[in-house]
Amino acid sequence: MFEVMRSKFFITLMIVVIALVNALSVFAQVAITIDTDVIFTEANTWITVFTPIVAIGIGIAIALAILRFIGKQIVSAFN
Repeated sequence: MFEVMRSKFFITLMIVVIALVNALSVFAQVAITIDTDVIFTEANTWITVFTPIVAIGIGIAIALAILRFIGKQIVSAFN
């Protein structure tokens, strides 16, 4: 009998704690405002800065792939 009362008390206590935590989370909400205009302006600036740098790496990768393909074709021609 004592264990049944303890479990009912525990269940009731957990329901009260969950309700209190839920109620407290409502008061903890804060409106966050972010100026997206500045973010997009800076992103556009960095894109124009880094596009040529990235293009060099992509160009080198393409050139190496073409050289690898031509090399395989030459080797396969002699086999």
